[in-house]
Amino acid sequence: MLTTERFRVNDREDRALYDTMVAIRDRLNWDLVVTHPVTPGDTITSGSDDAKARRFREKLTEAIDTLAPLFAADCTREKALKCWDKVFATTFFSERLEEEQRAHVAAPAIIGSAALLGATAAAASAVSSAGGGRHA
Repeated sequence: MLTTERFRVNDREDRALYDTMVAIRDRLNWDLVVTHPVTPGDTITSGSDDAKARRFREKLTEAIDTLAPLFAADCTREKALKCWDKVFATTFFSERLEEEQRAHVAAPAIIGSAALLGATAAAASAVSSAGGGRHA
């Protein structure tokens, strides 16, 4: 099968997927005939000019071009996730980043509230009420 034939291993999953996409596209540039992975001698394409294989190759090229900014030195995580959103026609990756950013902003407020409650309790225990209504 084309994917197992061209799979690329990498420490980063996004890079492995990108490299695999490039390898499949390059393979389809060489030959649009794809052999069946289970049935020897059969193909899953309909010849050397298969329309679906051509379309798949075109879509892979578009995706590869869309992902090109990932490898620029100034690529931020936000830019990278937007590229993947575009490739998969989703907002999943950008929304996940937004959720992480909201959680990061909320975390100091929660810590701040806990610290405030702790400081209030410490201040209350420092006050002596032995004076009968007068606090010093």
